[in-house]
Amino acid sequence: MAAIVNINRLLEVSPGFFEAYEIRGDALARIGEYGPAILDLSHAIQLKPDDPEPLYRRGEAYLESRQLYTARADLNRAIALRPDYGNALFRTRSPEFY
Repeated sequence: MAAIVNINRLLEVSPGFFEAYEIRGDALARIGEYGPAILDLSHAIQLKPDDPEPLYRRGEAYLESRQLYTARADLNRAIALRPDYGNALFRTRSPEFY
């Protein structure tokens, strides 16, 4: 995927670029590469721990890889940071958790 290659190049010169990790993590998750996606999103969370978006995206990746407990924890953390976060609220009510 060309986007991932371009982001790899960007991170070589700007390794602290939060958005690059978030975007690459999302791109990896979209192609089913949940392990690498989770690693990138975890790095984004370390860089910007008060941003609910990478928590939500990592929760989605955990959910898709059937790590339900961890997925719920991330989604709940995203909601704690932004109580009106509709996507995260919706996903915590997904049938996968019940």
